[in-house]
Amino acid sequence: MKHALLAFALLTTLFAHAQLTDGNHTLSLPESIITWKVDYSIGKKGHEGTLKLSSGTMLIQDGIVQGGSFVIDMNSVHVTDMKPDDGGKDLEDHLKSADFLTTADHPKGYFTVLNSVRNAPDKFTVSGYLILKGISNTITFPATITETKTTLRVTSEFTINRTLWGINYQSGSIFNLLKDDIISDDIAITLNFLFKKAQ
Repeated sequence: MKHALLAFALLTTLFAHAQLTDGNHTLSLPESIITWKVDYSIGKKGHEGTLKLSSGTMLIQDGIVQGGSFVIDMNSVHVTDMKPDDGGKDLEDHLKSADFLTTADHPKGYFTVLNSVRNAPDKFTVSGYLILKGISNTITFPATITETKTTLRVTSEFTINRTLWGINYQSGSIFNLLKDDIISDDIAITLNFLFKKAQ
């Protein structure tokens, strides 16, 4: 019993001292990036790349994430597994087309934080609305948040189903395609965001 009480006391102390700093913290754009990766369903290697953000803020209240607003520059979509003159530029143009992101009509994507749950001193589950191509869906993903005297860093890895946002090109769940032509519905997303603390 004494050991259980001691463990509880230590855990409580750890959580208390690991509270994130409250405030509306601003995303540092040059030091923040979204990485994406999409595979073919069978055999062939897929593609990967990055997206940049136009703006971002994260609201911390009572030591947890309770809000936030982000704007994604969809025209910044960049392919990192191919050189520009060896198919990379052509793929980027295709990704911007109506087959995928339709950036001519929807140059920006949006993510709004609804809330978060704290699972450990630096581990959170974040929920919010992601808007792509004018279509809004709720997503939930794990996040690790580390803090220094002047910054907060958020990292995360998760997947989204692209067809929920009308990105249906060569989707095997929507079209009757040969297996070699199918592109996975899942997009693997990695977030690496750096925030400057509110002054």
